[in-house]
Amino acid sequence: MLNIKKTVGMTLILALAAAILWGAATSVMAAEPVTRTEETAEDTKEQIDNTSKENMYGIIQEPEAFLVSVDDDGNISHFFSSAATVGEFMASEGITLSWCDTVSPGQETPITGDTKITIRRGYEITFHISGKAGFSEEHIITPPGLTILQAVQNYNAQSDEEYVCDPVRHESPVLPGIGIYLFLVTTQTEITNEEIPFETEYLYLDYLPGGYEAVITEGQSGTMFVIDEVRYEGSVEKNRVRMFNEVTLEPVNHVVAVGTGPVGIEMNQAVFSPVTPESTEAMYRELYSSANALIIPEAGFPPAPSQSRQPAEPANPADGAGYAVNGNVLLVNDLQVPFSREINMSATAYTADYASTGKRPGDKYFGITASGLKAQVGVVAVDPSVIPLWTKLYIEGYGFAVAGDTGSSVKGNIIDLYFDSSSEVREFGRRKRMVYILSDQEFEIALQ
Repeated sequence: MLNIKKTVGMTLILALAAAILWGAATSVMAAEPVTRTEETAEDTKEQIDNTSKENMYGIIQEPEAFLVSVDDDGNISHFFSSAATVGEFMASEGITLSWCDTVSPGQETPITGDTKITIRRGYEITFHISGKAGFSEEHIITPPGLTILQAVQNYNAQSDEEYVCDPVRHESPVLPGIGIYLFLVTTQTEITNEEIPFETEYLYLDYLPGGYEAVITEGQSGTMFVIDEVRYEGSVEKNRVRMFNEVTLEPVNHVVAVGTGPVGIEMNQAVFSPVTPESTEAMYRELYSSANALIIPEAGFPPAPSQSRQPAEPANPADGAGYAVNGNVLLVNDLQVPFSREINMSATAYTADYASTGKRPGDKYFGITASGLKAQVGVVAVDPSVIPLWTKLYIEGYGFAVAGDTGSSVKGNIIDLYFDSSSEVREFGRRKRMVYILSDQEFEIALQ
């Protein structure tokens, strides 16, 4: 009986000791701080559930902890944290950001159950720069998620100069390691003496035999002093604005007499010996007399054609704008329109799109010409030193028009015709066209 009591007593003592040790071990485990683990998300979730059960039994009281997943540029990690916000969590785990890194959600966002944090790191790109010193390269770190235009704008904000890139690439994304070509923008003032080409003027005379031509005055080019402000992107001229011009030597027209009379008319060839402009009228009279003409008109010389003034519709390039010439009178449909001179010009085409004007809908002055007129069929661009703005014209194959615009590439004997569409511009290309300057500059041409 004594041995049995001793055995029971010993068993109770051992059980008590085991309970004490178990309680101490459990307290140590519950008090141990939560640290980073490389276990899977499922293992971490199981830890949270077990700890939550222990807390239900009141073994230890700590702040509520959550599972946090971090995607750091594609590297996925899982954490068990009781931090209150994303910023506190990153600080506790030693996760740092540079100026060009981004984090989502923001650092003030509260940590909740199964929080997912995405970090995107900045990366290096290369700018290939065409500047004052030639070509150079610069490697920079840029934030993720930018377009090429935004990256260039960021670069300009930190530079003392302005650079541009190919507009076609503006909306392309910036990718790690990409190369972007930049061109330095410069503005220069250029002072030059430009040649003013002479014009060829044809005098159609019905008192000369048909098919006969003779040069009355040899043409001479003139000279113009000009000051231009020119914008360059890299070494390519992009825009030129005429700031000042003054004619220092007037051009002399090349004048050719063309006979339109009966072929059988006899005339004295000797009258076409070299003459001066001052002797032109006397020469005409001699020609008129030698051709056995009826009467020399008293009203002036050479004879003025009869004039018929009627309103005219603007150009309609689609119908070919057919016409005929009788002396110095245009016959257009039912109209007889006198002209003072004609110029054989090189005609190009443009429309209001970006390729022609450098402007897009919504830009300031989009669709407005240099004269203030709306860009439309019937408004053409000229060199004002050759054809002044607001001059009324008739253009072979185009129709009636007003000289209402200018252009950096419209110089000398070039005229730029407006069309409504890019396809018409491409189809027209560049063609030779006879341009007639109307005698009556009050002639009405209906425009919008």
